[in-house]
Amino acid sequence: MAEAHARLGLRAEVTPNDALVAITLYEQALVSLFGPTFQAPPPPLSGVDFSKSNIQQSVDNYMQTTAQWLHGFIKNLLGDQC
Repeated sequence: MAEAHARLGLRAEVTPNDALVAITLYEQALVSLFGPTFQAPPPPLSGVDFSKSNIQQSVDNYMQTTAQWLHGFIKNLLGDQC
């Protein structure tokens, strides 16, 4: 999925952001299917006015929040191993 996102961006190599987008999509799909867990990802963007020019900033903020959540999730999962 990250590779497909990179291809949509016309890139030959996958970046960490491509992986983050793929993880975000999977996590949101799991939450929508099974409901939130004790360590659910941030809720999806809502209330964004797509006619405004602040869309990129909203998405960037959301992806930064999701990246922080992912780092915390991995740290809690692996403990001192990471």
